[in-house]
Amino acid sequence: MSSPQPINTLEDVRGLLAEHPDFPCPGVLFQDIFPIFHHPAAVRIVVNELVRQISEHFGQVDAVIALDARGFLFGPLVCQQLDIPFIPVRKAGKLPGTVIERSSTKEYGADVLAIPAGAAAACTGAIATGRQPRAVVLDDLLATGGTAAAAVALTREAGFEVAGFAVMVLLTELWAPLAAGKITAAGLTEDQVLALFRI
Repeated sequence: MSSPQPINTLEDVRGLLAEHPDFPCPGVLFQDIFPIFHHPAAVRIVVNELVRQISEHFGQVDAVIALDARGFLFGPLVCQQLDIPFIPVRKAGKLPGTVIERSSTKEYGADVLAIPAGAAAACTGAIATGRQPRAVVLDDLLATGGTAAAAVALTREAGFEVAGFAVMVLLTELWAPLAAGKITAAGLTEDQVLALFRI
């Protein structure tokens, strides 16, 4: 029986991603990131690389805004290393208290997303110096751009300057015709989109 291959690089992590055709509906090729979590070394590599690239590409950031649900797998770990607040964006009806909501469309359906109103108040360092908090929006995957655009808009409405959008996986086949236009319409340049893997 052969020994498991060691996981030492980002390219090793990429080899763990799995594809599932026609899930969750016909015509969709689902990119599954969960095999990464079978390997603690892979998780460390992804988190360390996200932290490094966020710091290099976006400079000082005061919060990570992560999307329900798979953005939550990495968001708190990135925040822990950067020592900044984690702010959730969830589907409507899942957050208590006063929220801001916005509709979004994605590759296989539509959602209403919500963020806590006044979430920027968690960034006490920026607030104390009279500076608008800067946030990075984080998710696992960027496909058609609908969810990303809605999350960027919500982040601004909650009082943040949006430094950029970071994902593990960017689907290049959908990025060019669909996502890039929506991201641009949301007020971000393509340079403000960071992806660990382009598939």
